[in-house]
Amino acid sequence: MTTHSHNPDIRCEFETRDGETFSTKALFRYQSERHLESPTAKAHITLRGDRWMDLTNRRVGDAEIVETLRSNDLCTVTMRDGKGDEHIDITGLLKHARPTVMEIDGRPEHRVELEIEGLGRELEGYEIFWHPHIAGRNNLGGVGWLARSKGRFPKGRPDQVIKTIFDTFLNDQYIFRLPDGRTIGEALQLRFSEFPDSLAKTALKAMGMESSLWETLKRYSDAPWGELFVAIPHEDMQRSVPKAQATTASVDRVFDAFERKRGPAVYFRPTPFDIPAWDKLAASHGWGFSYADADRMDDGEVLDRDESRVYNFFWAPMRSTYSGFDQLSVAYNQSGGRLPMYDEEGIRRHGLRRLEQATEYVEMVTPDDAKPGVLTPAQQHEAKTSQPKLMDMLVKRTLQLYQWYGYDEFFDGTITTRGRIGPDSTHGAQIGSILTRERGGMEFYVTGIMQLWQMHGPHTTRWTVTRGRNPRQYKEWWQGKLASHKKRVEQSQDLTDQPGIGGSP
Repeated sequence: MTTHSHNPDIRCEFETRDGETFSTKALFRYQSERHLESPTAKAHITLRGDRWMDLTNRRVGDAEIVETLRSNDLCTVTMRDGKGDEHIDITGLLKHARPTVMEIDGRPEHRVELEIEGLGRELEGYEIFWHPHIAGRNNLGGVGWLARSKGRFPKGRPDQVIKTIFDTFLNDQYIFRLPDGRTIGEALQLRFSEFPDSLAKTALKAMGMESSLWETLKRYSDAPWGELFVAIPHEDMQRSVPKAQATTASVDRVFDAFERKRGPAVYFRPTPFDIPAWDKLAASHGWGFSYADADRMDDGEVLDRDESRVYNFFWAPMRSTYSGFDQLSVAYNQSGGRLPMYDEEGIRRHGLRRLEQATEYVEMVTPDDAKPGVLTPAQQHEAKTSQPKLMDMLVKRTLQLYQWYGYDEFFDGTITTRGRIGPDSTHGAQIGSILTRERGGMEFYVTGIMQLWQMHGPHTTRWTVTRGRNPRQYKEWWQGKLASHKKRVEQSQDLTDQPGIGGSP
């Protein structure tokens, strides 16, 4: 059994709608989790007793906890990493408060359980709607969209489209406000990366949707090539207070008003599964982590190689095209036989496994688009692409599907380590990051982080991981598949020159 004495020194700071601010460390148990596929982080806090203890705010004093807090009061939870530096784990809103009493050794024990949901939850809860009798306040549809967006239709690259949608809908007079007066749009940072090799020339139909704002943003994120998620931006949060230097006053002022109100960030970026992008992310501060065998807790690694996720036939069609032509035939002819793509060896091993994923960011909207031809310099600039032809952008997307989902040696699962938080490569943790096991150099993509702590027990972090592989073997596999595909397609261009998808940066 591995024993770790690290104390996370968890601190819960509250800001209420009554204008009070106070904090406590009188926790009995704490659990939080955050996942790539959901914008909503969650925390479960169990406080000792039914009254506040050790509060510096005299107006609250020793008042009953449930009488002090109200629904949607703001809560920020901070924790210390293994070096003693403090980081935000969650900034969210109180959704449930449950006082409990239980008999322990014949004596009543009071607890209060609090459930916190991260600010990303408001993106899931914000409904896009239209109603004919409140035309001035609709956030959807035709004239309503034009009025709200000031004529800006959502078109361009994926990062530009979802930025337009985000800005347009989060200026609503019905928008949710935090206890400190900020709107969700003001509380959430946007970390949108430029998305190359993409262009929606016609306005996308975000105006015709009735769904949550998050579902709409996901709808136009060009998944799986684009990745949209919500996380605490540890990578550039340099402020921290080492435990050895923390006085009572400094602990009470660990984060000034600016730091406390930074909030989580909405990230949008090209999915970092291309080999050069993966290597770059693994080497980036706040996104590349490693762990040694000594860091693992009792249940250690639970990994599984799932054969059902393997594909061997790949095709990325255009979702938005003008009518009157056979898209597959045009794609085959214009690409010189490079589309669609398939893995003969994989078909013999697993049977035919088709993966067809459409994109709205490579379009044919006129008859001329269906004819072979090069993109103009202006079109290449607008699409942020070095690809010479429209069809080459589809070839790149299809190659990415092949590289990302054609390998049959990926491992998924969970890894439990000593408690970790923040950007440090050996003490931190983050979703959307690369985790490297020091033994053997196996690399994983992190899709979920769970923090677990209980009084008198250790602080542990459970990582949910996918795409676990030996990087050298994976690169050798892909170079072999590129060579086989090149040989099979006569007069094709050298596929290893495709930007961003080769075996080396």
